[in-house]
Parts: sequence; C-alpha cells; structure tokens
Amino acid sequence: MNKTQEIDSNTPVDCNGKTVTMCGYVERRTTILRKWKKVFLVLMRDELLIFLSEKRWKKGKGPLIRMSLLGAGVECIDDFQMFTFMTRTCFKETIRSDVKSERDVWVQTIKKTIDSLNKIRKTSVNKISPRSCA
Repeated sequence: MNKTQEIDSNTPVDCNGKTVTMCGYVERRTTILRKWKKVFLVLMRDELLIFLSEKRWKKGKGPLIRMSLLGAGVECIDDFQMFTFMTRTCFKETIRSDVKSERDVWVQTIKKTIDSLNKIRKTSVNKISPRSCA
C-alpha cells in the first residue's frame, strides 16, 4: 500500500472547495462478506470519504462511502493495525493500515479533526464511541 499522506496545515489541498486534512490507502472490511478491500481514505474538515482508488478521487468521482464527522467517534482496536470509525447514527466502518504507527496517526488526526469540527459548530451533539452502538 502507499504511505498515508498527512497534509501540512500551511498548504491545504483543495478538493471541490474543501480542505483535505489527510489521505492515503488503507483497507476496509466489507459489510457483507467481511473481506478486506484496498481503498483510498480522505479525511476532510467535516467528513471522512472512502474511494475505490486515488485516481477516482482525483478525477472528482463520487466516494464509495461518505461519513459525517459531526458527533462521530474513532477507536483503536487493540493489538492490531485496525481502527473503527462510527458515525453518530451508528454506521460503523472497520479500517486497517499496514503498520500500527500509521493507524495511530489516522486515529489521532481523525480525533483532532472531530474535536475541531465540534468546537466550530459549537454543537451539543454527543460524541459516541464504537462500543456505545454495539
């Protein structure tokens, strides 16, 4: 897999008028067959997007999955390179990266982005953790 790219906050990447915080290839566990598929993950200021490939993202094709960060939660899965992202409506995606350190960067950056978004929106939406929707 390609390395994850954390975007320098001084030089944000513009995609259809939105700022990209972080992007890179990861694997997601499919919902029905529970198989791992390589996807391109893009973290924006207010949403997390999953594309079939970086090429599709660069061409402006729509994402496979679009998830709002407002009221969302993210959690590491112990002893693996995996993490779980959960929307406030309990939609859950399990993601894994090549190495644990890369997973940790994704989780920290997503958490920081969620916190920033919630402060900007000054919302009382409760953040959830993946365990609260079990």
